[in-house]
Amino acid sequence: GDSVATGRVSQPIINGTDSTSAQDWVIQIQIEATGPGAPPGGVCTGSLIAPNLVLTARHCVSQGKGEAGFACTQDGVAPDDNGASSPGTDFAPTAFKFFTGPNNPAEGATPRAIGKKVIHDGATTLCAHDIALIILDTPINDITPVKMRLGAPAAVGELVTAIGWGVTTTESPTPAVRKQRTGVAVTKVGPAADDLPSGEFTVGEAICSGDSGGPAIAESTNEVLGVVSRGGNTLPDDPNDIAKGCVNGTNYYTALSSFKTLIEGAMTEAAGGAAVPTP
Repeated sequence: GDSVATGRVSQPIINGTDSTSAQDWVIQIQIEATGPGAPPGGVCTGSLIAPNLVLTARHCVSQGKGEAGFACTQDGVAPDDNGASSPGTDFAPTAFKFFTGPNNPAEGATPRAIGKKVIHDGATTLCAHDIALIILDTPINDITPVKMRLGAPAAVGELVTAIGWGVTTTESPTPAVRKQRTGVAVTKVGPAADDLPSGEFTVGEAICSGDSGGPAIAESTNEVLGVVSRGGNTLPDDPNDIAKGCVNGTNYYTALSSFKTLIEGAMTEAAGGAAVPTP
């Protein structure tokens, strides 16, 4: 199948509206990493699910070839993936800087928190495993964490809201104000032909670069049920129009319902409970 770009590369909320301060649990993650596989000026989106715990995408926390996009099949990794879906070494936790509020932080602004520990399931592929959590060095106590839906998976036709810090059709590389797009319908739930593994779901036009790791919020309950993995249309990258690959795109989310144990373990650890052994 055609590989689709990870949201770290080229994905903004397309045709969205300004996100409100009621959505300040949606956090901007700046990744300041050097060396091979480091994202150039990487920005991802995350969700504050506890005062000191942020939910995001695995490809935001690990080095890898995901910049080129990766391809999955209904059963796992696509044969022509060429290793793009294989995450590499995790970036140091301190590479992650967290910023809050609906306005894009000024250059050199002091982050609200820095990463302390990265948690994921250790999978050797991003297909159906593009999810990670980061424990913060400082709790963010003035924002109410978002609730998650860890039981029922997404349903075809269910409406979600996408929120993120990705590029838009008019603002690049980061919008001045965090964006949201409401009324986005779930189009497929995996496993489904031919590129959608179990544990993922798709929506239509919504996200773009920088939205990676950002939430899909079930509009019926205001609970997060997925995180942005990858997406776009099949158009080649255009440096003069960074959103070109996102308009009318298909976008892939990792479903939280497949990772209930991982997420609950991370919440226990972040709260100071017993450390959960990494598989």
